[in-house]
Amino acid sequence: MRKRNNNKYTRKLLRYREKQLQDYLDRFLNRFDPQQPEDDKSNFQLLLNLRWLVYDFIYLRLKLNPNWQKKQWFLDLFDVEQIRIENGNVELIGDMVWWAEGKDAENEWWQADHEPHWVGRYKKKMRGDLSGGYWVIERVSANLKKAEVEGRRAGYEIEFGRGSTYMNIKSK
Repeated sequence: MRKRNNNKYTRKLLRYREKQLQDYLDRFLNRFDPQQPEDDKSNFQLLLNLRWLVYDFIYLRLKLNPNWQKKQWFLDLFDVEQIRIENGNVELIGDMVWWAEGKDAENEWWQADHEPHWVGRYKKKMRGDLSGGYWVIERVSANLKKAEVEGRRAGYEIEFGRGSTYMNIKSK
């Protein structure tokens, strides 16, 4: 089977994940209990679905961005610190870590407004990477909006990064 690295496949995957957003938002708004702790099994599963969607939206948009396409990097899961629910909208605020490895972890990859942190030996063991790498923590704010008209898709607006890596990702 041939490898699918082209933009057409990435855009198709992005549209598929955008279709899932309305269903996940409906489930989250109907079943999420703010009185229960976030690590409660049912609340955690509902939040995990939204976290994966936000992760996919950021990852796929970065894959389509020419500045990020040719680099060796990967994102860790979105760590949510704060949840706000208002009028069918869900706002998730937290941090995400991105890593660069190999040649991309050298100085020219890190802009002046970012401070890279070395991966360390324990991460090399866990990831199985002998070349090491560097990581940066980025702030993420995701505003997920339920569709107002039936038959339309839910919307999202995600602010990722700061300085030279800042991206404002919106649904179309």
